[in-house]
Amino acid sequence: MGFKMKINILDTTLRDGKYELKANKETQIKIAKALFDYGIKYVEIGSELHLGATSDEDFEAISQIRSNHPKNKLCLGGIIFELEKNPRIFQKSRDLGLDFLRVAVMHNNLDEGMKWVKSTLNEGDFSVFVQLLCSDMVVKQIKNGNHSAINEIIKTSIAGGAKCIYIVDSFSRMLPEDVRLLYNHIKSQGDVNIGFHAHNDSLMAFANAYEFIKLGGNFIDTTLGGIGRGRGNLSLIELINLLENSGYAEKSNIANLLNTARVVKNNCTKKEKFNDLNSFALTRYPIPKEDFIQILQAPDDKEDVYSALEAN
Repeated sequence: MGFKMKINILDTTLRDGKYELKANKETQIKIAKALFDYGIKYVEIGSELHLGATSDEDFEAISQIRSNHPKNKLCLGGIIFELEKNPRIFQKSRDLGLDFLRVAVMHNNLDEGMKWVKSTLNEGDFSVFVQLLCSDMVVKQIKNGNHSAINEIIKTSIAGGAKCIYIVDSFSRMLPEDVRLLYNHIKSQGDVNIGFHAHNDSLMAFANAYEFIKLGGNFIDTTLGGIGRGRGNLSLIELINLLENSGYAEKSNIANLLNTARVVKNNCTKKEKFNDLNSFALTRYPIPKEDFIQILQAPDDKEDVYSALEAN
């Protein structure tokens, strides 16, 4: 995939998606391969909200994925909470060969957030992503002029060499103008990459993401099918389609991603929350009626359903 602007997709199907996805080792390896083969540079691995995996099989999957894709970036989990309760997390991350870690900062516990940011930056072995959780509340602090503490965290992160500072719409309360305000505020504190993690409870994920992309954002998070906590996250396949149609990315072959999304859907606990792949196929491809009927009738265990569409 050839982006026309500096933006990286960080896919979190194998972390945030695990609120719905229940996948064995082989399926996790298959998902990671499809993402990396397409050109996704960053894949996050873990278990729901937590830093860590839920079983030995998850750790085996991470080790195998690392071995299969030595040049790609891997993150275990997404959020570091309560470092004192996870004293071996840094060593475990080294043992697994991970490249970056994400550190949570809560608007109502900034002193603790500062401690975790400094501890992770001081490790020196990882790229550090600083996550401003509940960013809508950070926006309120800025609007009220009560932002000295958050400014210190941003400046400390920049001075310590953080890879990226993330706007995190944890409960889908932000509007595009909020994304713009916080993006510009972070930029005013220093030169740093900025990322965006959307949730879609209020159906604002795409509007906010598109505003972020137009601002020149550097990282954006996705999942296959938009799965994730609540009503889910920003959907990878639909985002690619949006970027292509709006001129921010070159046209690409997404058939294998679509096929892999079927695998993900079939391993979800609540399939009704998964974005409708067949309806999406109708928006992307001029499908004759008889071809679309074949897609609709394809059994769940048939993995290669969409490749022929790209060939047309």
